[in-house]
Amino acid sequence: MSERAEVWTKLLTDNKGEYCTTQQEDNSTYEALLRASREGLVDIQRLAVVRAGSDFDRPYPGYSEVDNLLKYADQGGFVPALENLYRTGNPLVQAIVKNWSAWEKGVPEAE
Repeated sequence: MSERAEVWTKLLTDNKGEYCTTQQEDNSTYEALLRASREGLVDIQRLAVVRAGSDFDRPYPGYSEVDNLLKYADQGGFVPALENLYRTGNPLVQAIVKNWSAWEKGVPEAE
């Protein structure tokens, strides 16, 4: 599957991009929230996806698959990813809190 992603990345970037990470959690989380929404437990219209790459889908040479999976925080990208998530997500959270009356019933209409 990663070979397909490598080819797709090259195709989309005119052979300039390098595939290095995956994105599968967002789809799983969305599906779970969508099912909860169908049951009236959550409002799927309030979903905001804020994402940061933090590790690689394959180990680098000399690093085992198990280490790659379990020692993700040691790869160097975990803390910067958390910092970036805070920097990008916090303004949205602050805007919602500050303007709760506009957000209380759902996402406000764009101005």
